[in-house]
Amino acid sequence: MTNKPIAAHCDAGCKKEFTINKFRTKKVKNGIEKNFFKCLHCKHEYVAYYASAETLKLQKEMRKLHTTMSYVDSIDAHNDQFRQEAELKAMIKQSMDDARAIAEGK
Repeated sequence: MTNKPIAAHCDAGCKKEFTINKFRTKKVKNGIEKNFFKCLHCKHEYVAYYASAETLKLQKEMRKLHTTMSYVDSIDAHNDQFRQEAELKAMIKQSMDDARAIAEGK
């Protein structure tokens, strides 16, 4: 998460404004991590996402791809990187959806 605080509104709890300084991480089950934050006033919990080992691996691949994206010198290589990025995004989303289903028992 960014180093900049994020302004938030507790729309499911006390309805007050608060600032998110960082996400918290907690192991839930089957090796899945829950990434979340809480309202500073009423402690209502907001889940940002769930991540499995596969999710974390895919996110690492995405970070690696992003470090190389600006260093290509041809249109074809550039287009290939955008295709790879789109594929990784879809895989990460599916992995997070699968992790949520396991963590929440759905």
